[in-house]
Amino acid sequence: MYEVDLQSKKINRLNPSAFSELGLKERVDLQEWIDQDPSVLGEDLLIIQKEFTGFETRERPDLLGLDKRGNLVVIENKLDDSGKDVVWQALKYASYCSNMTTEEIHDIYQQYLDQKNSDGAPESRLSAKDKISEFFDGNSVDDSEAVCEKGILNSRGTQRIILVAANFRPEVTSTVLWLQNYGLQIKCIKVNAFVLADNDQKILLKADQIIPIQEAEEFMIGMAKKAVEEKIATDASKQLDSTRFAFWKKLLEQLNSQSTLYKNISPSNNHWLSAGSGVAGIIYNFNILKDLCRVALYINDNKEGFDELFKLKDKIEAKFGDTLEWQPLEGKKACRIKFEFPGGILNEEGWDDMAKKMAEKMIKLEQAMKEPLEDVKWFIKNSQ
Repeated sequence: MYEVDLQSKKINRLNPSAFSELGLKERVDLQEWIDQDPSVLGEDLLIIQKEFTGFETRERPDLLGLDKRGNLVVIENKLDDSGKDVVWQALKYASYCSNMTTEEIHDIYQQYLDQKNSDGAPESRLSAKDKISEFFDGNSVDDSEAVCEKGILNSRGTQRIILVAANFRPEVTSTVLWLQNYGLQIKCIKVNAFVLADNDQKILLKADQIIPIQEAEEFMIGMAKKAVEEKIATDASKQLDSTRFAFWKKLLEQLNSQSTLYKNISPSNNHWLSAGSGVAGIIYNFNILKDLCRVALYINDNKEGFDELFKLKDKIEAKFGDTLEWQPLEGKKACRIKFEFPGGILNEEGWDDMAKKMAEKMIKLEQAMKEPLEDVKWFIKNSQ
C-alpha cells in the first residue's frame, strides 16, 4: 500500500504493522470493527451475535452473521497469525450451528440487539424479525427474496465460514482449498494495518479476500459444486458396480445348478451378462436395469439371420411358453429377441425371485432356440 503525495507527485510505501505492535487486540479491536461494519469482509452481512455462548461445549465463535441468501455465517478472527487449528475450530462452530432453527436465530439476534440497546427506553426496543426483514429488502429477484418470502434461514448444508487474519499458515490455506472441493463455503480474508509515516495515530486497514480469489469466486464455487456432483456420481457408480456383481453372483449360482450355458462366465460389474450360443455372432444376454429384468438373444450384424428365425416365431414361442418381443433394432447392427418382466437392481429384497425367474426364462429361451438355430445355422454362417 502506498500514500500518494499530490504536490510532489511521489508515492510513499506504507509497510504493514503487526496489530500486536500497535497495541491492538483481537476481541477489543478487530472483532468490534467487523461488528460495526461487516462490509469490510467484502459482502453484505448482518451480524446477529458475537461471542455466542449457546453451545453445550461452552466454546464461543467470534461472530455469527447472515448473508443475503439467509445462510448462517461463522466468522472466526485471529490477529497477526491464523494459527494452525483455526479451520478445525470454525468447522466445529459451523456444525454446532447447523441445527439452528429460524426461530432460534431470531432469539439469538434479539438478545444481541437488546444488549446493544440496553441503555435505551423499552419502547425503543428493536425487533430482530423486523431488522432481518429490513436486511433482505430491496434485493433483485434471486434467492434472497425467496428467503424473505418463505422466512427460511440456515437451511440444511448452507452454513458458511469466514476466516480473518493478518497471515494464514500454509496448513490453513491448504485445508481450506481442499474443503472447497467438497462444496464447503469457506473464505479467507487477509487484514493488515498500516500507519502513516507522519501520523502514527492514524491507522489504515486493508482487507483482501485471498481464498477464493474474489474475481474468480463464482467460477471456483461452480467448479467445487461440479466436483461434488462428480464425486457423488462416482461413488454411486462404484456402489452400483458392487451391487450388480453381487446380483450376478446370485443369478449364476441359481442358473448353473440347472444349466451349463453360463458355466464359464464370471459375475461382472456391468448391467449385462453374456454367453455364447455356439453360433458365431449370436449371444444370449441377461440385463438387470433400474426397473426391469431381461433375457434376450442378440443377433449381431445379420438381419437375414433374424428374418429366418422370425419365420419360426410361432414354434419358438410355443416352446418358450410365453410371448417374445422381436426387435430388428432399426439403425443398429444388432437385432434382438427378448423377454422382460418388472424388477430392478435396487430391489434387493426381490433378488431371489428375480434371479430364479431370469434363470428359468434363460433356460427356456435356450431350449426354444436350440433347434431353430441348428435349422438356420448354415444360412447364418454363409450370410455373414
